[in-house]
Order: sequence, then C-alpha cells, then structure tokens
Amino acid sequence: MRRTSRSRRFVGHGAGTLVGLVLAVAVGWVAARAIAGTVVRPLLFWWETAGWERVPCEIVRARARTRGSGLAAIAVLEVSYAYERGGRRRTARRFHPVAISPFAEAADAAARAKRLRAGSRRACYVDPADAGRAVLTRAAGAVTWGRFLVISGVAVLIGVAAPVGLAWMAVTNAAGLLRLWREGSERNAWKRRAAALRAEGIPVNHDTMHDPDQPVDEPVPGEEARGVSG
Repeated sequence: MRRTSRSRRFVGHGAGTLVGLVLAVAVGWVAARAIAGTVVRPLLFWWETAGWERVPCEIVRARARTRGSGLAAIAVLEVSYAYERGGRRRTARRFHPVAISPFAEAADAAARAKRLRAGSRRACYVDPADAGRAVLTRAAGAVTWGRFLVISGVAVLIGVAAPVGLAWMAVTNAAGLLRLWREGSERNAWKRRAAALRAEGIPVNHDTMHDPDQPVDEPVPGEEARGVSG
C-alpha cells in the first residue's frame, strides 16, 4: 500500500508540476499581450501624438450613440474629419489617442456632437511621418483617464495573478516531487545498509537501525524476533 500510495503521489505531483508550468507560460504569454494592447500601446501612442503636427480639419460627420445596455452602456462619439496633406484630401475617424470614451453620459456625447457640426473647421493632429494617421484631439479628462486606469488595473491584476498562481502550483508540486525523491533515497539507503548488516550476520532490528517507512517507536515487523532468535 505504501508503494502504491507513493507512486500515486509521484504521478500527481509530476502532473501538477507539468500542468502548472505549461499553463503559467501560456497564460503569461496571453496576459503579456493583453497588457501590451490595453495598457502599454495606448500610452505609447498618446505620447507619440505629442510630436504630431497641428493642421486645420473640416468636420465631415459627428454623431453620438450608446454602446451596450444597462450598467455596461457607454456613450461614444463617432466622428469623421477631412484635412489636406501632401496635396491630397484625407479622411480620419480617430477622436482621441486612447480609444476610451471620454463621456460620462450620453448627453455629454450628444453635446459634443452638436458642437462638431458638419462643415465646421477646427484643428486636428497629423503624424508627420504618415499623413494617414490623425487624431482630432489630444486632451483627455477625468472620465477618460479614470476608465483607462480601471481597465489597466484589472488587466494587470489578472495578468499577473493568474501566471503567478499557476507558477506557484508548479513550484509546490515540484517540492512534493523532491520530497518523494528524498524519501525514496532514504529508503534505498536503508535497504543497502540492512543488506550489508545481514551479510555480516548482524540482525536488523529496531536497535540496530530504523526503517524510514516505520514509526520511530515501533520495531520493524518480524525483524525483532529474528534478532532475538539470532
């Protein structure tokens, strides 16, 4: 029974180590890409637009709408604007570098859409290295950054906690494997010593050596009797 139990524990710890490592790497890779897409890239893009050129633009269309429903409802502004660059008339649709709605309520988005009436002119920001990239504004209020921080915080929390938890599972199972290996080594050493004692005619009992699989206060079954008779 001890051998069977030890074998099952060995298989269980081995499977836990392997699964933990594989999942930790896989989930870590997915989490890293998610964090890069939701946190790092938007910040880098917003920082990049600081060096873009301010050029006159003409509003083509602007309308407010609501995405989702209930608590998940978000007011968004869909806008398109045109500008001249490199002798060509170009059209862009990006409102802000951070693609998060800056409007707390639908009424705020509707008011902004009303101010951005078709045909009105205002400044926008164009990438000097790529005339097809532009944003209508770089300014961001508390709503934009608040939502960004919440989304970023959740992404980082999940992205870090999940791989760390899986890695810890792998470590604890690896520790279990190491413990079983040490127990096996001690058992093998006991068997070698017992065989050596028997070869020399020395009885193997609780007084001469202790079986690691037996409780300290109990003699090895059968060995004590043989020792007395010898």
